[in-house]
This record gives sequence, C-alpha cells and structure tokens, in this order.
Amino acid sequence: MEQPNAKKWYDNNALVAVLCFVFFPVGLYALWKSSLRSSGWKIGGTIAVAVLVIVAANRDVKKPEFKESKSAEIHSDTLQPDATVPQVDTSVVAVAEPVETDQEDFMDTKIRLFADYIHSEPVIEKRSGTIASFKTESIKATKSFLKERNNQLVKWSARVIDVDMDQAKECDISLSLHPETRVGSKTVGGKTMDCRITVEAIQATLKSIGTKGLIRKGSLYDTVKALKPNDDVILTAKVVHVEENSEATGLNYSIVLYVELEDIRKR
Repeated sequence: MEQPNAKKWYDNNALVAVLCFVFFPVGLYALWKSSLRSSGWKIGGTIAVAVLVIVAANRDVKKPEFKESKSAEIHSDTLQPDATVPQVDTSVVAVAEPVETDQEDFMDTKIRLFADYIHSEPVIEKRSGTIASFKTESIKATKSFLKERNNQLVKWSARVIDVDMDQAKECDISLSLHPETRVGSKTVGGKTMDCRITVEAIQATLKSIGTKGLIRKGSLYDTVKALKPNDDVILTAKVVHVEENSEATGLNYSIVLYVELEDIRKR
C-alpha cells in the first residue's frame, strides 16, 4: 500500500537526471509526470522532443565537422603583401666539367705522349734510335692538331723569354708557352737523369725556314718592344713552321712553334 507522504520516484532529482541522459524519453516523461497536463499531451510532447533530437543527431552524422589542422593555419600578421614564393628547380642539375682550352689540350697531349715514351724505355745502355721514331710521330700529331685550327693560336697564354735578341733588321721575340716540365727519368750508363719537355713560340727572321721577324713600326711592334723577360702575355698568332728536337738519348724534348704575331697583350 502506497504511503501518502512517500516521495514519488520521479520526484527524485538525481534519478531523473540520470534518466534524462540515458533514457531521455523516460526522463522527459518523468519530468512532466507531476504536471497538470493530460497524459496524451505528455506522451505526445515526449515523442516530439525525441523525434527532434533524433533528426538533429542524424544531421550531425550527415555533416561531420572537419577541424582544420593547426599546422595549416596561416596568421595574418605573417603575410607580406609583396612576398613572392621562390621557384625551386627540382630537376637534376648536372655538374658541368670544365672545358679544356686548345692550349691545355695541346700541352696535356704532348706531355703525356713524351712521358709514355720515357716510361717505355727507362734504361739506355747505348745511344737510342727510338727517339727518332717518336719525333716523327710527334711532329705529325702537332701538325694535325694545328691544321684542325687553321694553324691559329687564339688567345694563348705565354711568358716572355727575350725580346730583340739579335738586334737585326726585324725585331724578334721568344716566348714560353708552357713551363719546363719534368716527365720522368732515364738511366744512362748507370746514371739516372731527369727528362724534361719545353714548348716555345718564336718570331724571328730565319732564312733557312723562311720566317720573318716583326717589322719595326706600328702598334704591334711598339707593344712587343715594350715587353720584358718574364712578362706574362696573351697572344694570337699564326703558326708558319714547327720544329721538335731531342738529343739522341731522348732525355729532353723541345717543341718550337715559329709564328707570325697578330696580337699580343700583357696580362
């Protein structure tokens, strides 16, 4: 038998709160149970609220909320009006090899060939005849190299050896196109001796080979006359004759290019 003063279960606020969270229709009904409205209104209102809640929940499911990553945020105070984004070249950039000049190519080839010859015959017990065949092939290679370039030396570097050596009718000049270079050594008669190569350019009057020195007038002559031994220069010239020489043992080798200067400037 129900006691008249007993507290109804739906008057228990804590229990009703739990029911609202867990079973909200029952909770709503409990909240409205003590009101004066009819039971039909209470049930209908509860159903209406439940439907609205379900519809709202379905909308939330259909349209999930996307949260922007903090890492993607751009603060307005970091933007610069004139800032430009640098273009990054992602292609693979090949490292270009340094281009060898004609002069470097010529010197490297002549020095390498003479060094190969020296190393192929390190010991000489008597006067060798092999240098003669080497000389023939070397001169042929030099002339072929020059022919491919129309016998022109274009902007070759050099160091003055001497100027106006003979004090003759024409002015002469001799230049080193490459420092004297040691390429190895040979043993001759029980003694080990260094082997070196030199490369020079000369303009001089030599009737035996038909070359001429500089006429003593004009700007080119004035420039040459003002040069001193050990001056470094850049020259352009035409090669008119080639000589290559060595002693019989082949210890040392010299290459001389007889030229007609077209231009020469101090470096």
